Amino acid sequence: MIAYGRANPGKLSFAIGSSGSAGHLSTELLKRAGNIEYLVVPYKGSAPAYQDLVGGRIDGFIDPILGSTQYAKGGLLKVIAVTSKSRLAALPDVPTVGESVPGYEFYSWYGLWGPAKLPSDVTQRLNAESNKTLATCARSSSRRGCCLRRARSTISRASSARTWRILESSSTKRISLPSNR
Repeated sequence: MIAYGRANPGKLSFAIGSSGSAGHLSTELLKRAGNIEYLVVPYKGSAPAYQDLVGGRIDGFIDPILGSTQYAKGGLLKVIAVTSKSRLAALPDVPTVGESVPGYEFYSWYGLWGPAKLPSDVTQRLNAESNKTLATCARSSSRRGCCLRRARSTISRASSARTWRILESSSTKRISLPSNR
């Protein structure tokens, strides 16, 4: 797909499930790092993007792997690559993007959010239960894939700086297309 995209500028289209999402940033980074010119099509969520990908209306979509698993297992989609630095143990035959685009790596991290006026006791309970889950996961060698690393402020700052660089160099424009977009 990358070779085709380079040889045929503007002929491919990639979906994004929401503007500013990790998938959007990863799609823009691939465009820049891979020196590929393609149309970025914004959708109102991942579900309609997957519908159009399965239906052949768009050519690519970068989204968390769990979202595509059902389609890949059903033979409706092919997982072409993963954005992590290393291949995934669960998908050892799927290459990384970095194998075709040297230096490419994209990851995202998630936070647990609540309303601004979330009661203190609820916040403390959510924090305690989240920490228990993470500790259990970290102790279990059979669940290595689910373990999360704590996001330190330096990682957060570096991630924010990278995000702004990608967005500032992005040429994504909002377009209106018919159907479920």
